[in-house]
Amino acid sequence: MNLPPGVTNRIVLVRHGEPISSAKGRCYGKLDVGLSENGRRQIEEAARFLQGFEFAAVYSSPRSRARESALIIAQEQDLPIEVCEDLAEIDFGDFEGLSYEEVRERYPSIYEQWMNAPTTVEFPNGESFSQMQQRVLQAIGKVRSCHAGQTFAVVSHGGTNRIVLGDCLNLESRNIFRLAQDYAAANVIDFYDDFPVVKTINRTTGDLWR
Repeated sequence: MNLPPGVTNRIVLVRHGEPISSAKGRCYGKLDVGLSENGRRQIEEAARFLQGFEFAAVYSSPRSRARESALIIAQEQDLPIEVCEDLAEIDFGDFEGLSYEEVRERYPSIYEQWMNAPTTVEFPNGESFSQMQQRVLQAIGKVRSCHAGQTFAVVSHGGTNRIVLGDCLNLESRNIFRLAQDYAAANVIDFYDDFPVVKTINRTTGDLWR
């Protein structure tokens, strides 16, 4: 697929597929969980749709759920995956692996702040939203500079994708959770030099996402 006239980069952002069931209802940012069987099916279906793009490269978060997803997509185009640490989901620190109920019981004041203003929280021994935002946008900028005139895929997480989309749409940080990012969703962004145009948000297929 050739890029339209004037487009200097095309980024296809993909969220990983559904993770294993033990992650459900828990904080799993840095926690390394893999894909469920349904998650693999979701990504396999997404990979078939993404065959319409000619990727110069496929980048991945270091987390297993993202790397497994990226590998499925990359194999469809006979490409290796390139792991980028800075594309990882937020580090929940002491919250990692805890259920939301356990967080509420152990850290009631931070939990209340998190629920009411999530982008203002710095997780104990973890990250803040602004720290994650800075590393993600720097990583995307570096990758873009390596792929002038090309299309590339970034397979990562809901939080990572929202940061990139929110920056492109000039959204205030507190509004990024208005952007849906379902498992295995694809998003397409065209850059005209440094001017982004969001073409597709949260594109999924079939009944596997319901």
